[in-house]
Amino acid sequence: MIWIGEIAESRRVGSDTASFIISESPEMASVVEGLRAACEDDIPVLIEGERGSGRELIARAIHDGGRRSGKFVALRAASMSGTVLTSELSDHASGKLRRANHGTLLLKEVSALPRGPQRLLTRALRKRSREDTSEHVDVRLIAATDTDLSAAAQHDLFEPELAERLSAHTISVPPLRKRVADIPRLAAHFAARIADEIGRGRIQITSKAVDRLAAYSWPGNVAELKDVMRRAVLRARRTRIEPGDVDPLIAPPIARVPLEELPFEDMVRAKLATFLGRFHDGDDSLSDLYDEVIGRVERPLIQLVMERAAGNQLKAAKMLGMNRNTLRKKLTELGIPSK
Repeated sequence: MIWIGEIAESRRVGSDTASFIISESPEMASVVEGLRAACEDDIPVLIEGERGSGRELIARAIHDGGRRSGKFVALRAASMSGTVLTSELSDHASGKLRRANHGTLLLKEVSALPRGPQRLLTRALRKRSREDTSEHVDVRLIAATDTDLSAAAQHDLFEPELAERLSAHTISVPPLRKRVADIPRLAAHFAARIADEIGRGRIQITSKAVDRLAAYSWPGNVAELKDVMRRAVLRARRTRIEPGDVDPLIAPPIARVPLEELPFEDMVRAKLATFLGRFHDGDDSLSDLYDEVIGRVERPLIQLVMERAAGNQLKAAKMLGMNRNTLRKKLTELGIPSK
């Protein structure tokens, strides 16, 4: 897909807004069209796609290419409790919603929002649709998700009205494995940029090395490709990146064994290895990694246990090894139906 010039390169309006996208694949045409259209209006935007596919960059481009004078503020829902999120999404002076006044709020992984903050956002969007900003800040909302919000709403896991309002303008970003034609240009772009940053001068990628990159599934998408190219440039001894510079940096065939055939601990390790592969050293996203991972595991675990216990909280609490009051608190914080 996508890159990733400096954010300043995307501060253009109209047809030039998407000029930072590097793509030869038809799969990206709708992304470009959706991005440009989003710059022309001010309604909420839902960016669908896997992590690492460039969702935040698209959100920033929409903000920069639009007409809002305020700040671009990002909020990651998956790493915060319901209480903290409620505070961040209220009108408190220190909350991120207030900081984004007259600007844009990007809500990452919106499907992880507990029900309380979901309802808070729904009320805010209702007011904004009536152009009523007398009691609320004036913020454009962009949400990013790797989950089908419509399906979540149908299963009572997400507020239907909020899902509908967020989906008013949807941009679906395809994963890198579905646009293999973009890999050579992206890899060359990253390699040249990184080589310039570290003073290596011009560097090329051999066709065999490109074949290795194109054959890989890229679970971490463009972010993972960028990280691999950074390390490949550092490994390369000459002015060319060879297959030997790439092979140690991507998952070997043994890592592609179907997860269901692995022992549980190895399955978790494999999933975590893929997840961590989406980040590089120095990435700000690594600052709250523990809470991020635990938050992503806790919700589906409690949901599944509640289903298995047929909604019986006492039975579910016993299965989880916690008391009933703690379970009730968790259900409320995570927005999980108690029945």
